[in-house]
Amino acid sequence: MEFGTREYWPDGTNVEKPNNTTSDRSFLRDLSPGTTNKLLVGVVISKLSVHSFPDKRNPGCNRYSLGFTLRDSPTDFVNVTCWGNDTFINDIAKSFKINDVVEIRNPQVSPKQGSDYEQQWKPWTPSNIQLNVSEAHSTVSLYSGWDLSDMNVLIHTPVKEHGDYCVIDDILSSGQNIHGDHMNVLVAVKNVAQPRDLMTKRGKQIQKCEVQVFDETCNSFLMTIWDENAIEMAMSWSPGETVLFIADLKIVYDDYKKTMASVCGNRTIITVNPDIRQAHQLYSYAQSPEILNGLISENSGGDYGAGFNLEGITEVYSIEKIKQTITKVAGDTSSDNINGIVFAYLTKFNIDDNIDNILAMRCNKCKRRVNSLTGQCDNPTCSDENHSESQLTYNLLVDISDHSGTIINCRMMSSALETVLGYPPDQFQQLPASAIAEFKTKYLLEKCKIYFRISKNTRSNSVLVLSCALADPEEIAENTKL
Repeated sequence: MEFGTREYWPDGTNVEKPNNTTSDRSFLRDLSPGTTNKLLVGVVISKLSVHSFPDKRNPGCNRYSLGFTLRDSPTDFVNVTCWGNDTFINDIAKSFKINDVVEIRNPQVSPKQGSDYEQQWKPWTPSNIQLNVSEAHSTVSLYSGWDLSDMNVLIHTPVKEHGDYCVIDDILSSGQNIHGDHMNVLVAVKNVAQPRDLMTKRGKQIQKCEVQVFDETCNSFLMTIWDENAIEMAMSWSPGETVLFIADLKIVYDDYKKTMASVCGNRTIITVNPDIRQAHQLYSYAQSPEILNGLISENSGGDYGAGFNLEGITEVYSIEKIKQTITKVAGDTSSDNINGIVFAYLTKFNIDDNIDNILAMRCNKCKRRVNSLTGQCDNPTCSDENHSESQLTYNLLVDISDHSGTIINCRMMSSALETVLGYPPDQFQQLPASAIAEFKTKYLLEKCKIYFRISKNTRSNSVLVLSCALADPEEIAENTKL
């Protein structure tokens, strides 16, 4: 029987029939002001936070809006604004994130205003139209089609000309003359700090995330992110591994630090790991031995998860105490690595994610990640005979939480995850989805005894999980306050 004629998957669940989204689909290039009853499919390349404002028609009430940018071809992308009540807008906001593919039904197509507000608070688009989504007539939802190959290409295609960017050295040389300007940059990630919770003067709680980036002309340049959607995306970036093409990054002069810096604002669009020649060259530079040293937190001790003496680790921490310790030792590279134990829940344990987010190929000798372009180790201290030898390792980020808070993107050492799963990395690739789901169910949102290390050889003071096991209730009671 042909696959296309099957009515059930091997596990007995129904096979959903392909929907007719593709056949009904319209394209941005074909729209004009006043066009109605259209279905659009595209990738979200920018997303802003929900905004509230007084409802003029109903004094004392608020209306809400959500803005994002939709792209359905390399040359076509438009700004979309959703309007409605609290529930409608927040439901849409929660339904997708940046780089998700969505479908929009029956948007209002109107001319782009071209006003100062448009230019200051929305990303630049090449289109002469904009889309409005209303609570009464339109819907926005995740795309339910089968083929996403054309959208995956768009995710890695910059929105500006590939050569239209400034190097960091030119920004530093220009100094305060370009304060407030928006520029395009091509950079590699050096460090992503843990987001910090702040309170505005009006009592609104917000987050701030500082990202250090670099290129071949400058080894460190600060980019500050305030928007929750961009912060969420930044949490997946890896030092020395992630390259960014950033369109319309706001350049500022930092009075406190007396240097040039940058801010990721409403106009900014970030393309992660762009598939262009210049980005490939920058990635090769970022992977060079002199740059890699100190960038990857797991290099502490030169051993990716083996050889830690857990018996010597006895001090029990809470999540709050770990955060306080990270803040206390920030910038103090003279102190030793800090080890401890925390009884916490695994609140992110995505072992069913894309395989590239779980496994990594590393050099057998120096344990650094091999160059993904050549498949070889770039470390000159490795002998030629070892250049072709590499080892598959686990490379998973997890979130851990207790009553006092959450720490996101803790790197679980390869040996720790192998102990949890009971399978080496090469065998993990062969596990059926059902077995992986069982492991996830067993550990996700369960309280575990976690041995951790605050790594001091990087500016991020990263939390590394050395060991993880389901916690014994009696031991929890003895070591934590009820």
